[in-house]
Amino acid sequence: MRMICRVAGDSRDVQTRWLKNGFPLLEDEDEDRIQTTSDGELRVEDVKMSDAGSYTCSALREGEEASQTVTVEITGKQNGTLHTEMSGRTVRNHPWTLI
Repeated sequence: MRMICRVAGDSRDVQTRWLKNGFPLLEDEDEDRIQTTSDGELRVEDVKMSDAGSYTCSALREGEEASQTVTVEITGKQNGTLHTEMSGRTVRNHPWTLI
C-alpha cells in the first residue's frame, strides 16, 4: 500500500508527518513493513488487517498546518493478498496545500 503526500505551492520549509487514527505513526514498531520518505510518501508492505484505519498526512510550516486524511479499509483477500480501498478528503486553507 502506498500513499503520497505532496505539497503544492510554496513548499519550502514544510515538515510532513503521518498519523494513524490520530496518533503519530511510528516506523520503529515495524520498520521492515512501514516506511516514510523525506518527500512525504508512506509505504506499507505486506498489508495486515490491523493496517485498516484513518491515515493523515499533516504538513506544517511556520505554525500553519494543512492535512489530508485517507480512510483505508481491508475489503477482502484473494490469492493470499489482502485488498484495500481508500477514500479521503483534503483540507486546503493555505497558499500551499496538499495534493
